[in-house]
Amino acid sequence: MLCVLKPLYKATNDLCSSLFPTAASIIFYLHYVIETLRDLQQNNLNLKVRTFASKVNIGITKHFPLFKDNTTLLFCMVVDPRLKASFLNEH
Repeated sequence: MLCVLKPLYKATNDLCSSLFPTAASIIFYLHYVIETLRDLQQNNLNLKVRTFASKVNIGITKHFPLFKDNTTLLFCMVVDPRLKASFLNEH
């Protein structure tokens, strides 16, 4: 079960420990968490882990349904040189 919570912990810890968290980080970390949980849903052999990852993923996507379509956040990401290449290469 810890493998499901680990991406949430990492995102929370990184954002909270940053001296200057940016709006661009929101898309980056949400994408990271959702993709990690999706990978656990598809590839983990433990049924409880897959079920828990699915429920957490559903909760996150309900809270942030259109984060990839938010033009303000996308603009912030495009102008942030640390993040734009990693996200734009996927799309």
